[in-house]
Amino acid sequence: MQRYNMPNETEVRMKKEQYARCNDMGNRLQLLFVLKIITTVLNILFIGFVTLSSLATGAAGSALQDVVTSAKVTVLAFELITLVLGIVYGVLTMRMGKYMSEFTGAGVFTIIDALITFAYDFTGANILSLVAGAFGILYVMRFSDGMKISLRGFSPSFFVDSGLALDWDKFKSINIMMLIVMGICLIVALIPVVKLIIIPVALIILVGAFILEIWELILMYKSSVSMKNYIPV
Repeated sequence: MQRYNMPNETEVRMKKEQYARCNDMGNRLQLLFVLKIITTVLNILFIGFVTLSSLATGAAGSALQDVVTSAKVTVLAFELITLVLGIVYGVLTMRMGKYMSEFTGAGVFTIIDALITFAYDFTGANILSLVAGAFGILYVMRFSDGMKISLRGFSPSFFVDSGLALDWDKFKSINIMMLIVMGICLIVALIPVVKLIIIPVALIILVGAFILEIWELILMYKSSVSMKNYIPV
């Protein structure tokens, strides 16, 4: 009699573990979603501030030095806040590694991306911008793998949300294509004769990156809701 009860006990234990994991991951994803929203808003404000500062510099006249000094202080504040948010985001992602090891790598890549982006803001070296972008995509690849596996559950009979798992896989594939394009740009940047081609391609990458950023936010929010509402059958 005991032998026949063992599979049921194992199944009950697995359901409890998956329920606890989904509930915790749902809360963590919600926090990551909020941090990413804040970072995105700050980046938009930063771009707007830089644009307005450029216009103000041209019309400053005798007060030019005051405008430049004020702009530099504000830009530094933006950059430091963004760096801190990036590191916090990376650490929180790494802590999800207790469920899936993929999240550990994703967190490490996020922190590296934040540090390189901070260095790029000071040096203006285009190569650093490309490297930071590459690490950003590597983060997405690892994070997508972690989400796909998490949403698939322990086995096909324990699916959390198969549709979202497929969406994360598609999201990863498109980011791989983006990484390939960035790699080609990196090589072309070393060739003086054709490096002007990078300008239109870089604009395309910028628009594509913005669209992917919105898509990631949507997937993250949906995954958070799906996991928090998960009920074992």
